[in-house]
Amino acid sequence: MKKIQSFLLEKAKNECLPYLKGLPQFSSFENKLSFLIVGSVASGLCRKNSDIDIAVVSREKIFDEISKNTSWKEGKPSEVMIGEAQLHYYGITLEKIEQKLVELNDFYLYEYSNAIVLEDPSKNFTKKISVLTAVNPMVRKQRLEGKLDMLIRRNRAIKYSLELRDIMSVGKIVFEVMSLALKVIALLDDVSFDPRKRLFNTALKGKIGKSAEDEVRHLFGLIGQIGNLRTDSEFSKFSFPKEMNIFIGLLSHEAAAQGFQVGLEKPDMRFAER
Repeated sequence: MKKIQSFLLEKAKNECLPYLKGLPQFSSFENKLSFLIVGSVASGLCRKNSDIDIAVVSREKIFDEISKNTSWKEGKPSEVMIGEAQLHYYGITLEKIEQKLVELNDFYLYEYSNAIVLEDPSKNFTKKISVLTAVNPMVRKQRLEGKLDMLIRRNRAIKYSLELRDIMSVGKIVFEVMSLALKVIALLDDVSFDPRKRLFNTALKGKIGKSAEDEVRHLFGLIGQIGNLRTDSEFSKFSFPKEMNIFIGLLSHEAAAQGFQVGLEKPDMRFAER
Protein backbone atom coordinates (compact mmCIF):
# COMPACT_ATOMS: atom_id res chain seq x y z
CA MET A 1 0.00 0.00 0.00
CA LYS A 2 2.91 2.38 0.71
CA LYS A 3 4.23 1.83 -2.81
CA ILE A 4 0.83 2.71 -4.25
CA GLN A 5 0.67 5.81 -2.04
CA SER A 6 4.15 6.90 -3.12
CA PHE A 7 3.22 6.41 -6.78
CA LEU A 8 0.04 8.50 -6.43
CA LEU A 9 1.82 11.18 -4.40
CA GLU A 10 4.39 11.58 -7.15
CA LYS A 11 1.62 11.78 -9.73
CA ALA A 12 -0.13 14.44 -7.67
CA LYS A 13 3.07 16.47 -7.32
CA ASN A 14 4.43 16.14 -10.85
CA GLU A 15 1.22 16.08 -12.91
CA CYS A 16 -1.86 17.21 -10.97
CA LEU A 17 -0.31 20.23 -9.24
CA PRO A 18 1.11 21.77 -12.46
CA TYR A 19 -2.27 21.22 -14.14
CA LEU A 20 -4.13 23.01 -11.35
CA LYS A 21 -1.68 25.91 -11.16
CA GLY A 22 -2.17 26.44 -14.86
CA LEU A 23 -5.94 26.82 -14.66
CA PRO A 24 -7.10 30.40 -15.35
CA GLN A 25 -9.03 30.76 -12.09
CA PHE A 26 -5.95 29.77 -10.10
CA SER A 27 -3.14 31.35 -12.11
CA SER A 28 -4.35 34.82 -11.17
CA PHE A 29 -3.68 34.13 -7.49
CA GLU A 30 -0.09 32.91 -7.54
CA ASN A 31 1.41 32.59 -4.04
CA LYS A 32 -2.01 33.03 -2.43
CA LEU A 33 -3.30 29.46 -2.71
CA SER A 34 -2.34 26.37 -0.75
CA PHE A 35 -2.66 22.94 -2.41
CA LEU A 36 -3.22 19.93 -0.15
CA ILE A 37 -3.57 16.25 -0.91
CA VAL A 38 -6.48 14.86 1.11
CA GLY A 39 -8.55 11.68 1.11
CA SER A 40 -7.25 8.13 0.78
CA VAL A 41 -3.97 9.10 -0.88
CA ALA A 42 -3.09 11.34 2.06
CA SER A 43 -4.16 8.81 4.71
CA GLY A 44 -2.39 5.91 2.98
CA LEU A 45 -5.61 3.91 2.55
CA CYS A 46 -5.46 4.20 -1.23
CA ARG A 47 -5.52 1.58 -3.94
CA LYS A 48 -3.98 1.64 -7.40
CA ASN A 49 -7.16 3.03 -8.95
CA SER A 50 -7.91 5.51 -6.12
CA ASP A 51 -8.84 9.06 -7.01
CA ILE A 52 -6.40 11.84 -6.21
CA ASP A 53 -8.16 14.46 -4.07
CA ILE A 54 -6.67 17.95 -3.80
CA ALA A 55 -8.02 20.80 -1.68
CA VAL A 56 -7.24 24.34 -2.83
CA VAL A 57 -7.21 26.47 0.32
CA SER A 58 -7.63 30.24 0.20
CA ARG A 59 -9.00 33.19 2.08
CA GLU A 60 -12.74 33.88 1.72
CA LYS A 61 -12.41 36.74 -0.81
CA ILE A 62 -10.25 34.64 -3.10
CA PHE A 63 -12.57 31.65 -2.74
CA ASP A 64 -15.46 33.74 -4.01
CA GLU A 65 -13.47 34.30 -7.20
CA ILE A 66 -12.09 30.82 -7.80
CA SER A 67 -15.36 29.06 -6.99
CA LYS A 68 -17.36 30.72 -9.75
CA ASN A 69 -19.02 28.21 -12.10
CA THR A 70 -18.33 25.32 -9.71
CA SER A 71 -20.41 23.24 -7.29
CA TRP A 72 -17.89 23.46 -4.48
CA LYS A 73 -20.26 25.28 -2.13
CA GLU A 74 -22.61 22.29 -2.48
CA GLY A 75 -19.80 19.92 -1.57
CA LYS A 76 -19.18 18.62 -5.09
CA PRO A 77 -15.58 18.64 -6.36
CA SER A 78 -14.50 19.25 -9.93
CA GLU A 79 -13.25 16.18 -11.82
CA VAL A 80 -10.73 15.67 -14.60
CA MET A 81 -8.59 12.82 -15.90
CA ILE A 82 -4.84 13.43 -15.65
CA GLY A 83 -3.35 10.62 -17.71
CA GLU A 84 -4.82 7.49 -16.15
CA ALA A 85 -5.57 9.12 -12.81
CA GLN A 86 -8.87 10.67 -11.76
CA LEU A 87 -8.29 14.04 -10.12
CA HIS A 88 -10.91 15.52 -7.80
CA TYR A 89 -10.24 19.09 -6.71
CA TYR A 90 -12.20 21.68 -4.79
CA GLY A 91 -11.73 25.04 -3.15
CA ILE A 92 -12.26 25.66 0.53
CA THR A 93 -11.59 28.64 2.75
CA LEU A 94 -8.99 28.70 5.47
CA GLU A 95 -11.66 30.23 7.70
CA LYS A 96 -14.03 27.27 7.24
CA ILE A 97 -11.34 24.70 8.01
CA GLU A 98 -10.37 26.66 11.12
CA GLN A 99 -14.00 26.91 12.26
CA LYS A 100 -14.67 23.19 11.81
CA LEU A 101 -11.48 22.22 13.64
CA VAL A 102 -12.37 24.51 16.55
CA GLU A 103 -15.78 22.77 16.62
CA LEU A 104 -13.86 19.45 16.85
CA ASN A 105 -15.64 18.15 13.76
CA ASP A 106 -14.50 14.53 13.31
CA PHE A 107 -14.42 14.59 9.53
CA TYR A 108 -12.43 17.82 9.27
CA LEU A 109 -10.01 16.63 11.95
CA TYR A 110 -9.45 13.43 9.99
CA GLU A 111 -9.23 15.09 6.59
CA TYR A 112 -6.94 17.98 7.43
CA SER A 113 -4.83 16.32 10.10
CA ASN A 114 -3.83 13.76 7.47
CA ALA A 115 -3.50 16.30 4.65
CA ILE A 116 -0.19 16.39 2.80
CA VAL A 117 0.92 19.86 1.78
CA LEU A 118 1.92 20.13 -1.86
CA GLU A 119 2.37 23.88 -1.79
CA ASP A 120 1.73 26.48 0.92
CA PRO A 121 3.62 29.60 -0.23
CA SER A 122 2.33 32.01 2.42
CA LYS A 123 2.32 29.32 5.13
CA ASN A 124 -1.30 30.23 5.83
CA PHE A 125 -2.42 26.65 6.24
CA THR A 126 0.68 25.43 8.08
CA LYS A 127 0.79 28.26 10.62
CA LYS A 128 -2.94 28.67 11.18
CA ILE A 129 -4.13 25.08 11.18
CA SER A 130 -1.33 22.94 12.61
CA VAL A 131 -2.15 23.84 16.24
CA LEU A 132 -5.80 22.85 15.74
CA THR A 133 -5.33 19.38 14.24
CA ALA A 134 -5.65 16.00 15.90
CA VAL A 135 -1.92 15.84 16.66
CA ASN A 136 -2.36 18.52 19.32
CA PRO A 137 -2.53 16.76 22.75
CA MET A 138 -5.14 19.23 24.02
CA VAL A 139 -7.38 18.48 21.04
CA ARG A 140 -7.10 14.77 21.79
CA LYS A 141 -7.92 15.43 25.47
CA GLN A 142 -11.07 17.40 24.63
CA ARG A 143 -12.25 14.80 22.14
CA LEU A 144 -11.55 11.78 24.33
CA GLU A 145 -13.11 13.15 27.49
CA GLY A 146 -16.10 14.57 25.61
CA LYS A 147 -16.81 11.41 23.61
CA LEU A 148 -16.36 9.12 26.60
CA ASP A 149 -18.77 11.24 28.62
CA MET A 150 -21.29 11.24 25.77
CA LEU A 151 -20.86 7.46 25.37
CA ILE A 152 -21.74 6.94 29.04
CA ARG A 153 -24.76 9.25 28.81
CA ARG A 154 -26.11 7.83 25.55
CA ASN A 155 -25.79 4.23 26.73
CA ARG A 156 -27.92 5.16 29.75
CA ALA A 157 -30.47 6.67 27.37
CA ILE A 158 -31.03 3.29 25.70
CA LYS A 159 -33.19 2.37 28.72
CA TYR A 160 -35.64 5.14 27.80
CA SER A 161 -35.74 4.12 24.14
CA LEU A 162 -36.54 0.55 25.20
CA GLU A 163 -39.49 1.84 27.22
CA LEU A 164 -40.90 3.33 24.01
CA ARG A 165 -41.00 -0.18 22.51
CA ASP A 166 -39.96 1.15 19.08
CA ILE A 167 -37.19 -0.86 17.46
CA MET A 168 -36.22 2.00 15.12
CA SER A 169 -35.53 4.26 18.10
CA VAL A 170 -33.57 1.49 19.81
CA GLY A 171 -31.57 0.74 16.67
CA LYS A 172 -30.69 4.40 16.09
CA ILE A 173 -29.31 5.00 19.57
CA VAL A 174 -27.50 1.66 19.69
CA PHE A 175 -25.57 2.48 16.50
CA GLU A 176 -24.83 5.92 17.92
CA VAL A 177 -23.36 4.28 21.01
CA MET A 178 -21.30 1.87 18.90
CA SER A 179 -19.89 4.76 16.85
CA LEU A 180 -18.93 6.61 20.01
CA ALA A 181 -17.29 3.51 21.47
CA LEU A 182 -15.18 3.03 18.34
CA LYS A 183 -14.06 6.66 18.42
CA VAL A 184 -13.15 6.43 22.11
CA ILE A 185 -11.04 3.36 21.40
CA ALA A 186 -9.22 5.16 18.59
CA LEU A 187 -8.55 8.17 20.80
CA LEU A 188 -7.26 5.97 23.61
CA ASP A 189 -4.81 4.51 21.10
CA ASP A 190 -4.18 7.98 19.63
CA VAL A 191 -4.83 6.74 16.10
CA SER A 192 -6.58 8.56 13.28
CA PHE A 193 -10.07 7.34 12.40
CA ASP A 194 -12.24 7.88 9.35
CA PRO A 195 -15.71 8.83 10.66
CA ARG A 196 -17.47 8.45 7.30
CA LYS A 197 -16.31 5.41 5.37
CA ARG A 198 -13.99 3.22 7.44
CA LEU A 199 -14.77 3.82 11.09
CA PHE A 200 -14.61 0.16 12.16
CA ASN A 201 -11.40 -0.57 10.26
CA THR A 202 -9.53 2.62 11.18
CA ALA A 203 -10.63 2.91 14.82
CA LEU A 204 -9.30 -0.53 15.76
CA LYS A 205 -5.80 -0.16 14.29
CA GLY A 206 -4.07 0.44 17.64
CA LYS A 207 -3.08 -1.87 20.48
CA ILE A 208 -6.28 -1.37 22.49
CA GLY A 209 -8.38 -1.61 19.33
CA LYS A 210 -6.88 -4.93 18.33
CA SER A 211 -7.38 -6.40 21.80
CA ALA A 212 -10.97 -5.08 21.91
CA GLU A 213 -12.04 -6.18 18.43
CA ASP A 214 -13.64 -9.46 19.50
CA GLU A 215 -15.73 -7.70 22.15
CA VAL A 216 -16.73 -4.99 19.68
CA ARG A 217 -17.83 -7.65 17.19
CA HIS A 218 -19.77 -9.38 19.97
CA LEU A 219 -21.58 -6.13 20.76
CA PHE A 220 -22.43 -5.69 17.09
CA GLY A 221 -23.81 -9.21 17.14
CA LEU A 222 -26.16 -8.30 19.99
CA ILE A 223 -27.70 -5.60 17.80
CA GLY A 224 -29.25 -8.40 15.77
CA GLN A 225 -31.58 -9.08 18.70
CA ILE A 226 -33.44 -5.84 18.01
CA GLY A 227 -35.40 -7.35 15.14
CA ASN A 228 -36.88 -9.95 17.49
CA LEU A 229 -38.07 -7.52 20.17
CA ARG A 230 -41.86 -7.69 20.43
CA THR A 231 -43.10 -8.27 23.97
CA ASP A 232 -42.36 -6.27 27.12
CA SER A 233 -40.34 -9.19 28.38
CA GLU A 234 -38.18 -9.30 25.26
CA PHE A 235 -37.49 -5.55 25.42
CA SER A 236 -36.54 -5.80 29.10
CA LYS A 237 -34.13 -8.68 28.40
CA PHE A 238 -32.26 -6.91 25.58
CA SER A 239 -28.69 -7.42 26.76
CA PHE A 240 -26.81 -4.79 24.75
CA PRO A 241 -27.01 -1.90 27.31
CA LYS A 242 -25.74 -4.04 30.17
CA GLU A 243 -22.85 -5.54 28.20
CA MET A 244 -21.94 -2.18 26.70
CA ASN A 245 -21.92 -0.71 30.21
CA ILE A 246 -19.32 -3.30 31.23
CA PHE A 247 -17.27 -2.46 28.14
CA ILE A 248 -17.54 1.26 28.88
CA GLY A 249 -16.19 0.53 32.35
CA LEU A 250 -13.06 -0.99 30.79
CA LEU A 251 -12.62 1.99 28.47
CA SER A 252 -13.12 4.38 31.40
CA HIS A 253 -10.49 2.53 33.43
CA GLU A 254 -8.02 2.85 30.56
CA ALA A 255 -8.83 6.54 30.13
CA ALA A 256 -8.25 7.20 33.84
CA ALA A 257 -4.99 5.25 33.70
CA GLN A 258 -3.84 7.54 30.89
CA GLY A 259 -4.66 10.61 32.98
CA PHE A 260 -7.95 11.62 31.37
CA GLN A 261 -11.07 12.72 33.23
CA VAL A 262 -13.95 10.25 33.28
CA GLY A 263 -17.32 11.95 33.54
CA LEU A 264 -17.88 15.66 32.86
CA GLU A 265 -20.02 18.02 34.93
CA LYS A 266 -22.21 18.71 31.91
CA PRO A 267 -22.39 17.18 28.45
CA ASP A 268 -20.51 18.75 25.55
CA MET A 269 -22.99 18.49 22.69
CA ARG A 270 -20.22 18.71 20.10
CA PHE A 271 -19.78 15.00 20.72
CA ALA A 272 -23.36 13.90 20.19
CA GLU A 273 -23.48 11.77 17.06
CA ARG A 274 -25.49 13.44 14.32
